[in-house]
Amino acid sequence: MKISFFFIIFCLVWACAPLEKKEMSPEERVSFGLREKVVENNWTVAGKIGVRHESQGFSSGFLWRQDGSDSELFFKIPLGRSVRIVSKEKSCIYEDSKGEIFEAKSLKSLMTKEMGWYFPLDKAVFWIKGLPFPEEKTEKIEVMNGGGSKKFKQGEWTINVEKYFSETQMPRIISFSSQRLSLKIVVSQWKF
Repeated sequence: MKISFFFIIFCLVWACAPLEKKEMSPEERVSFGLREKVVENNWTVAGKIGVRHESQGFSSGFLWRQDGSDSELFFKIPLGRSVRIVSKEKSCIYEDSKGEIFEAKSLKSLMTKEMGWYFPLDKAVFWIKGLPFPEEKTEKIEVMNGGGSKKFKQGEWTINVEKYFSETQMPRIISFSSQRLSLKIVVSQWKF
């Protein structure tokens, strides 16, 4: 009887003890606070992109609309030129500033032919949010600066989230790089 009385007192004291507060990392905040928004893949992101392919490079403004598995990217290239890329489940379209439209079944072949470079858009849909592509092995994850940046590797690609927006904890500066191609994205706005 004495043991059960002490056991009940112990349980009551333990249940009433204050929980330890722990600061959430940016990834935890994204997965906790924005889980539904991040998972549903309906968003728009705008900003600037720098591309370095072998010995050449350029920078431009960009707008990326994601609606489920459908992607639409606009690149505003210097001298008034623009490029629009639309990737849907069974077709891909490339439209230049002259209004010429090129179509293919493979985004990789279309981008390589028309732009001279390619990045895996299906994976980048996750990377742009600072998340690994779920259907591919993630070799290495490093969280640096007290959770202020994150770096991971999938296949030949290294993804580095350098900075997050403080109010949404969505990536603000992020890069994707392989041996032949490097993209650096500075996001000015996320919309859900």
